[in-house]
Parts: sequence; structure tokens; C-alpha cells
Amino acid sequence: MAIILDAVTSGSGNGATITKAHTCAVGANYLVVALSTYCSDGGGHMASGVTYAGVAMTQIALEVEGGGGWFQSELWGLANPASGANNVVITFIHTGPDKCCYGISSYKGVRGIGTPATVEVNGTSASVNVATSPGDLVVDVMGTYSTATNVTPGAGQTERWDIGTTWPNGAGSDELASGASTTMSWSWTTTNGACLCAIPLLPTPEGGFISISPYMMV
Repeated sequence: MAIILDAVTSGSGNGATITKAHTCAVGANYLVVALSTYCSDGGGHMASGVTYAGVAMTQIALEVEGGGGWFQSELWGLANPASGANNVVITFIHTGPDKCCYGISSYKGVRGIGTPATVEVNGTSASVNVATSPGDLVVDVMGTYSTATNVTPGAGQTERWDIGTTWPNGAGSDELASGASTTMSWSWTTTNGACLCAIPLLPTPEGGFISISPYMMV
């Protein structure tokens, strides 16, 4: 069965923890939290943990800026999230970032996840090739220092959230895979550092179960 996007929530904040409510419909069986984070006082400021309805999520992709590690993008996942309105709580390793942009997305019809692809660049575009099978839904997070203009997703991608010309800028998209490799890309106008993470969500076979183990990875 095809993967169906259930709901998207996005925003930005700072501090040692960030809390945001997200509503999962009955039948939504996978949750992704995407983060784009900057902290001015040194490296290593990725999230130390993310929970939904008090249940710990798993970090499924991470890319750290190479010039000191002050900036990073990351993806966190959770199988079988609780239905209804519940809080996502993001906790950071240090006292908190200067700015974190985030997107929270829930899906129906997911049986597991594939292999992530990540890249860190300094320029005006970023892209990764993700190993896929037809029917996979590739989900990404794009973060850049750029404040001059919005980032623009590549052809075939559907932008699902975009914080805009804040610093850092954060945005996310998805694309339905049609072959053995799916390219996820973004572009912007002013040369800046950027981190891109992408991961395929794997669909439930027709007639199969949609409840999945939180540890299942294919």
C-alpha cells in the first residue's frame, strides 16, 4: 500500500529544550522529527534526545558542519506513535541552540526505513542519492546558514515545511521513488554552509500489516 502523509507541524525555537504539540491520526504508524540547529558557542549541539508522548525516538540520520560542528541537520524516527495530540520534546546536549528549526511529520503505511544519505557542503546547492525501491517515500531535511533567500527543493520533490529566511534556515520535503536511486536536492542563491539528510520510508505490501516494530530497519 502507498505511504500516506498524515500531518505536518513545523516551527523554530531555542533553549535547552523545545516542546511542540503534534497530532497523529489513528492509523499513523511512523513519525519523523527533522531538525536544523545552530549554536554559536562551539560544536556538538545536536539533540541528545527526542520524545513523542514521552516515548524516546531514535536518531536515524545526522550531518554535522565540518568547520567546527556548530551547525547540523538530523532526522529522528518513531514507529507506532500514539494517536491524538501529544508533545514532541527536543532536548539538546548543551544548554541549547541559538536557533533550531524543526519539522514533525507523521505517516500511514510504513513498514520500516532504509539507509540514510547525508552531505555537508559550502556552496549554493546540495544533493544526495538515496538507495530506493519503487514506492518508497524519501523524506529529507535541509539546513543552511543562508538568510538571503529561501531554499528551493529539487524537481520531483514536494516541500512540506519551510521556516523561511531565518538563521539557520530549515526546510523539508519528500519524493516518491520510482527506481533504484532517488536524488534529493536543494538550492539557494548565496554561498553558505549546508547540511542535508534524507532517508527512505518503506511501504507496507498490499494486504500486509501496518504495525511495525520500533527496531525494524530494512
